[in-house]
Amino acid sequence: MDGIRSYIAYASNRSEEYIEKADTALAGVAVEANGFPDLNDVIDAFDLTADLTA
Repeated sequence: MDGIRSYIAYASNRSEEYIEKADTALAGVAVEANGFPDLNDVIDAFDLTADLTA
């Protein structure tokens, strides 16, 4: 989980202290679904929030 949290922080240019446990849990679920690459997408929750409130 720490590695995933670090990766999310690096990839989203945010501090690790702002990465929620839910983010790392969802990343873990996506990794478990390796046999089904077309069934999962990685999205930036901040972008999603901006789209929903626009």
